[in-house]
Amino acid sequence: MPDDRVAIQPIKNAIFHEILGVAGKRNSRLASRFIRLILNIPVDRISTILVDFDQNISTIGWNEAAKILLSRFVNKVQVNGPIDIPPEGPLIVAANHPGSFDAMILAALISRDDLMVMSSSMPFITCLPSVAPHFIFVGSSPHSKMAAFRSALRHLKDGKALLVFPRGNVEPDPALSPDAERTLQFWSPSLGMLLSKTPQARAVVSIVGGVISSRWFDSRLFRFLKKPEQRQKFAEIFQVAEQLTLSRKTSLQPVVSFSPPISQTNPIYNGSEAWMEILLKNAREQVNLVGAENNGITISFSNG
Repeated sequence: MPDDRVAIQPIKNAIFHEILGVAGKRNSRLASRFIRLILNIPVDRISTILVDFDQNISTIGWNEAAKILLSRFVNKVQVNGPIDIPPEGPLIVAANHPGSFDAMILAALISRDDLMVMSSSMPFITCLPSVAPHFIFVGSSPHSKMAAFRSALRHLKDGKALLVFPRGNVEPDPALSPDAERTLQFWSPSLGMLLSKTPQARAVVSIVGGVISSRWFDSRLFRFLKKPEQRQKFAEIFQVAEQLTLSRKTSLQPVVSFSPPISQTNPIYNGSEAWMEILLKNAREQVNLVGAENNGITISFSNG
C-alpha cells in the first residue's frame, strides 16, 4: 500500500512558503525556523486532510469530496435565503472572499462537479493532482491575467461552472466589519467582461460571513499590523492552526446567501458595465441578507 506521507512533504513546504509570504519573511531563515516550529503540527494535519480531499475527488467527485472536507472544520452552515444553483449550463458564481472556510463552504453548497475556482496562486494546490484541475490561477502579470481570463472563458463556453472572487484579495468578513459592503466597489470589472462575452451564461452572487474568529482578529498578537487584510490573514492562519492542533471544529457558524440566478435575456444586461452594476446591486443585497438574524436554514456537515 503506497505511503501518503510521500505526497505530504511537498504540500507542507508549499504551505509554509505561503505563510512566510503573508508575514513578508520568505527570505528569513530565522522566521522560517520559528514558523515551522510553532505550526508544524497543524500544517502536517492540514496537509494530510488535503491529500484525503484529493483522493476523494478521484473516487466520489468534487462536490461530495468538498462536503467531506468542510465537515472536518465546520459543524453547521446557516443559509439565509434559497439556494438556487442551476444544475447545468454555463454559470458564474461571484463571491466575496473573507477567507478561512469560504471556498470550502461554496464548493460544498454549489452542487456542480464541473466547478472551477478562479483564484490567486496557491502553490500547494499544484501538489494535488485531482484538486489542481479545478483551479484557474491568476498571477500578477498582465500575461498571466489574460491567460486566466481565456481559460475561464473556455470553461464557460464549454457549459461549465466557475467560482470567482472578484476582489482578488481577502475582504472584510461581514460578521466583523461594517466595511464589507463598501469594499464591494473594488470587485474587478473583468467579471462583467466574462459575462458579456458568454451571453448564454447565468450568474449567481454569493456572500459569506462569520468565518473569521473575532478573538483572533482582535488579538493583541496582530495589533502591530496596520493593514486589516494582513490582520485577517494572520487571524485565519492561527484560527485554523488552533483547530487542527486541538483536533476540534470551529465554534463559529458561518452564514452564506445566494442571489437568484441572473439571466442575460434582459437587454439591460448588455455590456460589461451594465453587468457589473447588476452584480454589485445583488452583492449589496446579499451582504444585508447575511447580516439578518434568524433568517435562514441550517445545514449540518458531519464526518461521522
